[in-house]
Amino acid sequence: MPLPAWMVVGFAGSALLLGCQTLKNTPMQDYVWEMGRHCDSTTLHMSDVQADGQYTIRGASNVIDFAPYRDCMAAQFKQHPYQEWLKAHQ
Repeated sequence: MPLPAWMVVGFAGSALLLGCQTLKNTPMQDYVWEMGRHCDSTTLHMSDVQADGQYTIRGASNVIDFAPYRDCMAAQFKQHPYQEWLKAHQ
């Protein structure tokens, strides 16, 4: 027996709402993305951040050294410690 249209729309709306909630970044992701914005350049950029803060760097085809980006990130993390950033962004 098919479901009434109102139930189908309700289920679809609930699924969409729950799906959107899972797309929200964790505070750690937001922090790492913000730190990465200071390190992005025309040849290197952050392309992904996992919920635990691990990030992926992408580079232009001619880039073989990602150390400058990692060094920049280390400096950003040192200048702007996570706990201080978190307090300022709550």
